[in-house]
Amino acid sequence: VLEGSVRKAGNRVRVTAQLIEARSDVHMWSETYERELDDVFAIQDDIAREVVTVLQIQLLGEVPLVAETDPEAYSLYLEGKHLFFNAEREDTRAAVDALRRALAIDPDYAPAWAALGRVQRARANWGEIDLREGTEEGRQAVLRALELDDTLADAWAGLARIQWVYDWDWDRAAGTVKTALMHGPNDAQALWTAATIAMTQGHLDAALDYGQRALQVDPLDPFVLRSVALIHLQRDEFALSQQVFEKLRELYPDREGSHINVAYLLVMQGRPEEALAVAAADSSELMRNLVGAMALHELKRYEEADRSLQYVIDHAADWLAYQVAEIYAQRGEADAAFEWLETAVALRDGGITYLIVDQLLDSLHADPRWEALLLKVGLLDAWRALQATGQGDAS
Repeated sequence: VLEGSVRKAGNRVRVTAQLIEARSDVHMWSETYERELDDVFAIQDDIAREVVTVLQIQLLGEVPLVAETDPEAYSLYLEGKHLFFNAEREDTRAAVDALRRALAIDPDYAPAWAALGRVQRARANWGEIDLREGTEEGRQAVLRALELDDTLADAWAGLARIQWVYDWDWDRAAGTVKTALMHGPNDAQALWTAATIAMTQGHLDAALDYGQRALQVDPLDPFVLRSVALIHLQRDEFALSQQVFEKLRELYPDREGSHINVAYLLVMQGRPEEALAVAAADSSELMRNLVGAMALHELKRYEEADRSLQYVIDHAADWLAYQVAEIYAQRGEADAAFEWLETAVALRDGGITYLIVDQLLDSLHADPRWEALLLKVGLLDAWRALQATGQGDAS
C-alpha cells in the first residue's frame, strides 16, 4: 500500500510518501520531498520510480511520466474530478466549470480535456443536458485530448465509451478499448471501460478481472465500484455485489442514487420491503420512485406502484425510457415493455447496451419481437453467441 500526505505553505509543498507491505505492516520505503509547487509533477515521477525500484517491478517500458501543466490548472483539474465523483447536479456543473477554468489556463492540457469529455458525456446520459449535444461535446473533448496526446489511455477509454454507449458501434468500441489498454494497461479508466464492455456482452470472467484490476488502481472511483457490483450481480454473487454497493454508499453517502443501487439489488433478490426502506434514504425523489415502481408492485400495492411509475414517466421519460421498459417487463406487460424499448432505441438510450444481459428482461426472450429488436441495434449475433455458450459466462 502506498500512503502519503501533502502539506502546502505558500508556494512550497511537502509530500511524504511511504510504501507498506499490507500483510505484515512492514515499512518498505519512505521519503519526504519539499519542493516549490511548480515541481509537483517531478515529485510524482520520483515517487513512481522509487516504488518501482523498491518492488523490483518489471515494466513493459519506462515508468510513464505525469503530464505537466500549470499548478493552478492541475488543482482545478483535480477539483473537477472530485466534484464529478459526488454526482450531484450542482457538483457536476461545478466540475465542468473547474475543468473549463483549468483549460483556460492551459488549453493544451490533455488530461483535462479527457476529464471534460467524461463529465459532459455522463451529464448527457443522466438527462442533465441534451443527450446528442452533450455527447458530441464529450466526443470533441476526448478527440482534442488525443490530438494533444495520442498515448493518453483515459482519452481512448472515453472515446470507446461514447462509441459503445451512444454510437452502438460495437466492433469499433472494442477496438478502441484495446488501444486504451495498450497505452495504459494499468489505467483505471481503460480497465473500467473494458470491464463494462465485457459485462454487457456477457463475458463475465473477463469483466470481473478488468473490474478488480481497475479497483486496485483506483478504489475510490464510484463508477468503477458500481460496475464491479453489477458484474457480481450478473454472476449471481449477491453477497459480493451488496458488499461493493455498500462500500459505494459508505464512501459517497450523499451521492444521488447511492442508496438506490442497494435497493435495486434487494428487488432483484425478492426483498421488496427492504428495498423500499433503503431507497427512502436516497436524496433523489426520481430514483426513489424508480425503485418504488418495482418494489411496490412486488408487494401487490399496485396503485402505489402505478403512481411511482407515472412519476418516473412524467419526470424522466426522455432519459429513463429503458428503465421504464424494465419495469413493464418485470410486471409481465410485454407490449408496454417493447413499446418503451423502441422509445429507448429512438432516444439512443445508453441502457440498450445492457439488453442481452439484463435479467429484468428475461420474460421478453421468447417473444418474436425480441430478436427483431436485437437485430435493429446490431446485437443479435452477440445474443445468439451468448446463448450458445451459456448465459453467465461467455468469456
